[in-house]
Formats: sequence, C-alpha cells, structure tokens
Amino acid sequence: MVLKSRYRKSSEVGVNYDFADILADVGYVTFYGMEDEAGTQSLTRLTIESSNVKSTITGTSGNVESNLDYEFLLPAHVKGNLFVTITIEADGSGANAATNDTTIKIYHYDGTTETQLGSTATLPQLENPASTAADQARHSATFAVDKVFKKGDILRVEVISTIASANANSTASHYHDGANRDLSLTDQFEVSCRSDLIVQTPFQLSL
Repeated sequence: MVLKSRYRKSSEVGVNYDFADILADVGYVTFYGMEDEAGTQSLTRLTIESSNVKSTITGTSGNVESNLDYEFLLPAHVKGNLFVTITIEADGSGANAATNDTTIKIYHYDGTTETQLGSTATLPQLENPASTAADQARHSATFAVDKVFKKGDILRVEVISTIASANANSTASHYHDGANRDLSLTDQFEVSCRSDLIVQTPFQLSL
C-alpha cells in the first residue's frame, strides 16, 4: 500500500535590520585583520589570534606591506563610509630616532586587477625619539566606497609602513592581532590601546 506524502512549504526567512541602518540604507559588518601560521593575511569576522601580531620593517629605510583580503562568496554592494582602525609603532633603538609613515588603501581585486576604492589615507607621522621605549599610535581612517563585488571578488586593505632612521636596528610596524591580545601598547594620548586592525564595512541594504 502506497502512503500519500504531504509536504509543507518552508516558511520564509525573516531578516531584522536596525532602524538606524534602515534610515541610512546601509548595514555594517566588522572584519578583523589577522595573519596565520603560513603567513597568509586575511580579513575575518572571527576574533582569531594572529600567528604574527604585527608587520615590521627594520633598518634605515624601506617599507613593509600588508594585504588583508576578504573573498566574497555571494555578490554584494559595498557602499558608504568604510572605516579602518589600526595601531602603528616606531622604535629608534639606541642613540637614533626613527619615524613611521603609514598609508592605507582599499582595493577591489578580481584576481587580475586591483582597483582602488576611495582615496589613500596617510596617517600622521609617528616619531620615536632616541634612547626611549617604542612609541605607538592608534588611528582611524575613512574611505568613501561604492562598488559591487561579484562572487569570488576580493576586498583588500593594503597597509604600508615606511621607516626612516640612522640606526640599522630601528623598526616601524603596524599591528593586526585578530584577537586583540594585551600587548601593553600605549597610544599618542597615553592611553592603553588595542592590538587589532578593525575594518567596518558598509553594505547597501536596498530595501
């Protein structure tokens, strides 16, 4: 005997939005920069401990570059003010001062071509005087973005720290510890500061 099967239509998925987000037609997703054991740098929504908490250039000149990527698994429209918050560091080491000049850029990367979104952010120069402990500073930069990302496209945050010093042991760094561990950092206001790199990313709601 064959039994008749009855199938119920699944209920529609409900999505809730913050009222302020509805007014602005934008919702924010927070990403954190991190670097894994293989040296791969990425953006993730998880607060994961980084195997390397900062990127550093050592010497009298030159720079260090970080490219933190997030790959889209679904199409999305990134539109609005994107915010990057970061801690930088300079250490003159010994009898010489050192400086850290850091820039931040936002890119759309399709696997072949990088397209810059918004303007380049140049952070205030951080100087570490001679014969003192390392100095840190915490900054936030704003980028106006408006870009549709296809599946497989990448949102890239590029950070470049450049050093100038007369001491070959001097360093310039930027931090990206996803778990924001307490590394005893102090910002330009003499306040304990975070070790993570935060990217607040706007997505158009199109309600």
